[in-house]
Amino acid sequence: MREKRWRPRLSTEFKAALRRHAGDIVAAVLLYGAVSLAVGRVFRFVFDDEVYSLDVAGTLPLGRIVALYSTGRDVHPPLAYIVTWLLHALGLGEAGMRLVALALTALALSLFLVLTLMLLARRGAVTPFARAAAVLLFGLNALAISQGDALRWYPLFAAEVAVAVTLYVAAANDAARLAAAAMVGVAASTNFLAAFVVAPLAIYRYGLERRFAWRVDAALWLTVLVFGGLGVAAAVSVLAGHPQLVGRQLGTSMATAVGLDVLGFFGGHALGLGQAWIVLPAILVSLAAAFGVVDRKQRADPAHLFLIMLIAVAPLPLFGFGKPRSFLYLAPMLAAVQVLYLDRLAQRRVAAALIAMALLVAPAVAAIANIQGTTHPFKREAVVPYDELVAAIDANAEGRVLVVSSDPALAWILTHQRARPERCVSYFFGNPVCFADTGGYGTIVIVGGHQARAANVTVGHRTGRIAALVAGRRKVATVPVGHDADAALKSRLTGTPLTAALLTLDIYR
Repeated sequence: MREKRWRPRLSTEFKAALRRHAGDIVAAVLLYGAVSLAVGRVFRFVFDDEVYSLDVAGTLPLGRIVALYSTGRDVHPPLAYIVTWLLHALGLGEAGMRLVALALTALALSLFLVLTLMLLARRGAVTPFARAAAVLLFGLNALAISQGDALRWYPLFAAEVAVAVTLYVAAANDAARLAAAAMVGVAASTNFLAAFVVAPLAIYRYGLERRFAWRVDAALWLTVLVFGGLGVAAAVSVLAGHPQLVGRQLGTSMATAVGLDVLGFFGGHALGLGQAWIVLPAILVSLAAAFGVVDRKQRADPAHLFLIMLIAVAPLPLFGFGKPRSFLYLAPMLAAVQVLYLDRLAQRRVAAALIAMALLVAPAVAAIANIQGTTHPFKREAVVPYDELVAAIDANAEGRVLVVSSDPALAWILTHQRARPERCVSYFFGNPVCFADTGGYGTIVIVGGHQARAANVTVGHRTGRIAALVAGRRKVATVPVGHDADAALKSRLTGTPLTAALLTLDIYR
């Protein structure tokens, strides 16, 4: 019986790698999942951007979410919000949705791990050292552990890119490459960073593989456009009607953006400025790996595609793009390059390969240890001790309580997870219900801190309304919560005044 030509097929060597190294793949995924749960992923409090995603999914109808980009409210294509809306509609809570995100990130890691093992097998027998390095570098991928369960677009985008690259690199027929093009289009409907996937694929296909077949190529790019329709519509709408949204994504100074992206990417979005030195050896080894995996005899080596994708985003920080967690999709590619380099190094100098692997694993372990809590946070919002914060509010409450917060995550937690009938919560002054009769509150709590819109001190520094709100009341306590040992250094480097306390509670009665 003839096999249908339109059915995507993967190469026998990819299937062989999947079959022969199933144990290694399972080990890496279990390591990734176990460590993620151990450091508090999935079952945790929300962070600021997640509040926005949950609010969109919980309050807007699907039709408005599909066209969200046309309102000037959001710069992103809508597919990730649509997925979150669907998960919410299915009845999944925050933890359930995070498990889905974690599974998507695990899929991305797994696919690139199989591709790495496939490329290692092309060199000959896959050594125990290479297998161990692969399990460790994929399973202990700090950026994937810290951001892999996020209720944002990056886990979905990482999975889409991984599927697209796998279908293309391991394709056994044009139908598989057509499926890869469809997935690239889906990625474009998720985030505009898909442009940095499309361009490297084109460079790889035409510059390195030297594939030129106009009928196939026309079908490939038409497929990208069709499945990327939401992304194309979003791009046209944003550029034509709301170009200021693009500026907001590039609003960081070049020096700050470079520092943020490099430290955030290699430090797993967890190591702070005071710990930046930890990632320097890993950066040097990774640069050596980038040069070390280049094969001048095999121009079409898929490792070159990984390198092109990594290099393609290098100019972004120069334009002020300082969002390292957006590069989650690149974390498995870097791990693949690192493993391929370590294997080649081990063939010449085993001791050097062991040292290089230790230099790569050490900062990953340090970053993982910092994810749940640290006095040197990469992002202050990520390590706020919300349990302590809620306990302090409850301990100082007398009668009805008004909480005015500069932190969106705290407002969400107090409203959805720790709600109390005697407590009214407002993110800044956004909840008018709370201010209808302020004289009836026995306690007013003002929460200020890291948010730039709160002037990084208290809500009172943002607006004079706070003075009228607490007029005639007595401040009975100021409670600092959390600590950032790098606050002074960050203030000097950014020009934004930061307090050592992550958040501060001013309590009035």
